[in-house]
Formats: sequence, structure tokens, C-alpha cells
Amino acid sequence: MILHTRFQIELGAGRLDLAEPTVAQLVLDARERARRALKGISRSIIHWMPAPRKHATFANIFSYMANLPDWIELAVARFGEVDGPVAREDELR
Repeated sequence: MILHTRFQIELGAGRLDLAEPTVAQLVLDARERARRALKGISRSIIHWMPAPRKHATFANIFSYMANLPDWIELAVARFGEVDGPVAREDELR
């Protein structure tokens, strides 16, 4: 997730060129890994919600998501969209 965030910062600053195939592939791989990590976090939320210390669960989950500022864009992207997941099973539901 941190690598994805770093790529987003570098892209925003104009220091990465997506026209170069290697860079484009690295950015795509980092985005897909971040999306899979979000999917794992969402499963963890479902698993940990019955826990007696819900505040600890939320603190843990949001500490992960703080490292991924664009997590909302990743979460709502759908298969077939421009920046969406490359496989349908990688969608967050």
C-alpha cells in the first residue's frame, strides 16, 4: 500500500512518466496490490466486529487506511472502468 501511495505522489508531482511501459506496469501492479489489501481489510472488519473492543478494531483498521489516501477511489472502482480492477474478483463489494 505504501508503494502505491508513493507512486501516486510521484505521478502528481510529474516525476513519473506513464508512457514508459515499465513504469505503467509498476503503477498498475501497485494499484492492484493496494486494492487486494483493501479487500483483506474489509474482510477483517467483518471478522472483528463482534469483538468486545470495537474501538481497538477501528483504530487498527484506520491506521492501515491512513497510509492509503485514495482508498475511496480504489474501493468504488468497478471492473471494466478506466482505473478499475483488472479482474472482477478484485472488486470491493
